[in-house]
Order: sequence, then structure tokens, then C-alpha cells
Amino acid sequence: MAFGSVSSLALFTSLNQSTMVGGEQPAKSAKRLNRGRWACDSEVYVIEEKWNDSEKKLAHQIFDIALKRELSLRLQVIKEKAKEATQFEDLWDIEEYLQKSRKEIDNKYDFRYSQLLLVFAVLLREGKIGIEELNGLGQSKIDKIRTIANI
Repeated sequence: MAFGSVSSLALFTSLNQSTMVGGEQPAKSAKRLNRGRWACDSEVYVIEEKWNDSEKKLAHQIFDIALKRELSLRLQVIKEKAKEATQFEDLWDIEEYLQKSRKEIDNKYDFRYSQLLLVFAVLLREGKIGIEELNGLGQSKIDKIRTIANI
């Protein structure tokens, strides 16, 4: 995720300042932790949103579809790499790609409701989901996802 700059963090924080754990602007020493969390002076900032049952069901569907799409793309790349492999060293390149992919996927796909708006924003920005797939979520959630995706 590319939310590393302080100005991006400040904008993100202002989106949901009243519902963030900690409730205050992060200092300039803010940095991103694993799984989309933000830390500043040992505080973690998350988006706390209320999710109704239909939104939860839709969120699961969106998340699962996006993950399957990503895994399918990665599998295609691996098959191509395996097909093109001619030397033993090519196996280590495939292993390296698998390890890198695993880390990226583990860091990106975090199904905690406090992280889903961030996850969906990243997926939207990367083209892994379309804005129309978010229809059914509350308008405030969609607006936040759009705003974060445009940071």
C-alpha cells in the first residue's frame, strides 16, 4: 500500500478523525505497520465503521472475489515462469516470486472490518475491483474508499 507520506496520512486521518482509535492527528513520525495499520508513538489508527449484515455479506463477497482474481493472476505468472524455465537457477527465481507474492498478498488482504475501507481503496486503485462492485455498501463508506484510493 502506498499510504506512506505524512500528508496522505493527515488526509486519511481527517476523513475519520472522530472515529479513529486515539482520536488525534498523528505526529510527523507516523509510519505504516503491517496489515494497513498506522502507528505513531506506539498508537495504532484504524477506521471504526459500523457494518450492517448486508454490508458484511457484500464485503466478504468483494474481498473473496478480489483475492481469487489476484491469486489467479499470480498463478498464471507462475505457470509462464515454469514453462520458460530452462535452468535450475530459474527455480529459485520462481521461489523468490512466490515468497514476494505471499508477502504482498498477506499484507494487502486483511479482512478486519477496521481495515476493509483501506483494503478496498487499495484494490480499487490497483484495478482489482471496480467502483460498481461496492454498490450496496453505505454511501459514506464508498466515499471514504474513493477518497483514500485517490490519495
